[in-house]
Amino acid sequence: MKKSICSLFLFIILVFSVTGFNAAAAATEIIDGAEITVDINTDGTASVSEIWTVSYLGSSDVFYRNFDVYSASGSMSLLENYEEIKDVSVKIDGTSVIEAEKGVNTYSVSEKAETLEIAVNCPSSQTTREYTIEYTLTGSLKKVGKQACFSSMLLGDSFVYTSNNVSVNVIFPEGTKGVRIPDGVDAAVNGNTASFISKRVFDVFSVEVYADDSVFEEGALVRYSQAKDGLHKAGSLLVSVIPWILAVIGAFLVVILVLLPERLMRIPCERRAGKMMKADGANTQLPAIITPCTAYKMLCPASRIRPKSSAKKVPVLFGMAILECIENGYIIPDGNDLIVGTPAEKIPEYISSVLNFLKTFSDKKGNKFVIDKSFAEKVSNECTTRYDVITNYLATFYSLIPSAGAKFFRDENNKELYENAFIAKETATHEKHKTDFARALGMVLSGTGVRENSVFSLLFASVSEKTFASGGRTGEQALCEALQSMYKVYTKSK
Repeated sequence: MKKSICSLFLFIILVFSVTGFNAAAAATEIIDGAEITVDINTDGTASVSEIWTVSYLGSSDVFYRNFDVYSASGSMSLLENYEEIKDVSVKIDGTSVIEAEKGVNTYSVSEKAETLEIAVNCPSSQTTREYTIEYTLTGSLKKVGKQACFSSMLLGDSFVYTSNNVSVNVIFPEGTKGVRIPDGVDAAVNGNTASFISKRVFDVFSVEVYADDSVFEEGALVRYSQAKDGLHKAGSLLVSVIPWILAVIGAFLVVILVLLPERLMRIPCERRAGKMMKADGANTQLPAIITPCTAYKMLCPASRIRPKSSAKKVPVLFGMAILECIENGYIIPDGNDLIVGTPAEKIPEYISSVLNFLKTFSDKKGNKFVIDKSFAEKVSNECTTRYDVITNYLATFYSLIPSAGAKFFRDENNKELYENAFIAKETATHEKHKTDFARALGMVLSGTGVRENSVFSLLFASVSEKTFASGGRTGEQALCEALQSMYKVYTKSK
């Protein structure tokens, strides 16, 4: 019964709150660019043309262009509300396709709950497609005072993709005067055109443009009530707050029923470890049977309360895993470069994932995988152009490192291992070694063991971009710069 209750409240938390740390499913496609042109017509309609450039990392059958539909509980305001999306047409790589429920190279339009969906059926695998979607938007032009206002949530909550390089041009009819945007909005006005640009859109993307209403036909503009919109926003806020209230209640219950027992199991081990540290002859170095990465995840499980703080440590753990590879001879120096090898023996999954990652970006010279000056540039380019791949990889790497759950502490040998690891952590922390990744890398290449407190302490130091400041020879410098790029993109995604 107790397990059922715990599972129920844990489910509530997963539904209503965002931990921001667990590995997400790898994205199948990446939106490389979106060009949206909105031509405002004098009859109050808007002719919209959208060009989507999509790169497929794997296989996909459908590209979904979803639009939010106004509702009392939704985030769309009355000002952003529209009456209808009609006259839809679609092109795939410049070729027009027909509307059909099924079939290759077709599209369909359907309304589902609070979403209007245009589904482009185009099987794609490891290629780049260009989708052109055109439609007419009615009822989106509002009369606000003595001005016409076009306000639209072009990318709403229902749009499922993260989009890169989004540009929107809102073009008013010839002769329109006084085109302006609200104060504080990052956009530009040139004549009768307002331009909006965003390098990356994670959530929603809205535009709002005002102009003189004299060029529009009689009755073309929809009347807008600011008071009614205020009531709608208040209602939406109330609806949006209720799940968070439930989440807080659920989180409290999860802490009591699920998380607290595990934490209580650690307390006796840490108290015994504290007494052992005061005794003479206590071993203050990490035991040989456990790796630094495994020890860290065992001692410092990911925080569900401060996920971003925990996320900062993942690139450091990746760096420590590289040091473990060097100590075990899987990575060896070769002049100014580093050579990535293939172990003959069975190795931990997280170590295998690190070696495969390094080989992916290494320079292949004969049968050798070489980390040279080009390594950092390749990783940096990947972080810039396909950041989802890097973030998904690091999240997966973290999940492969063994951890200690409640069952772990039911074994006496495991408790002893935890106590010894805790002593090593406390010692390494209190000794306050000046250790960043470059120093740790140099020490391990010179023969210092990764379990030595001078290296192990890297995992418990405060983390920033400076942690990965470059130094050393060409291969070492490339590793530092690559990790710095990975740190930037991973922490930004959390």
